[in-house]
Amino acid sequence: MGLIEDGAGTGIKAKVDTEQRLLTLAVTKSRIVDRAEVGESYVAYSRHAIEVVDTNEPLVHFANGDTVRHIHIDKIVLATNSAGIVKAELFVDATLTSGGSLVLPLNTNRSNGKASIAVTRDNRSDDLVIGTVAAKEFLDMRFGEGQHTVQIEFDGALILGPGDSFGIIVEGPTIGDKVRASTYFYEDEGA
Repeated sequence: MGLIEDGAGTGIKAKVDTEQRLLTLAVTKSRIVDRAEVGESYVAYSRHAIEVVDTNEPLVHFANGDTVRHIHIDKIVLATNSAGIVKAELFVDATLTSGGSLVLPLNTNRSNGKASIAVTRDNRSDDLVIGTVAAKEFLDMRFGEGQHTVQIEFDGALILGPGDSFGIIVEGPTIGDKVRASTYFYEDEGA
């Protein structure tokens, strides 16, 4: 049986327990932190003020604008100032019909100038139209009224390949209620 020694030449050898299992100590970091170090981790902030009570209104359309790279959604944080319940629905394969304000995602590695491949539009201009008829509903949730922020964790498992997209529509109880979405994501060469 061979020995495992450190590569620094200090003579430290690996230990095993009584069942012959290797004992290790490691520092781990999330995938999004790993991608941030090379400048491929981003956040896109979107917002909308409710125009019509209890009617579905687009909040954001988020698409992969690349032909090769993939976008991994780490988490989406939804927030509102509503005193009532806000409904949010997330659809994959939502189509951008028209309008919307272009959102430029922020590179979380502020020393790196890489631009994101995400093409994101929100409804701050009150003219975003997205199609959800052929889309697949992925999430339907309620928040607000005491829980003004909700975080949906995907840990990078919601993957948008080339040309893929998602859209979020919201419904609020009061005209003027603000709804916001922050989408944290990273990009890489494959799924």
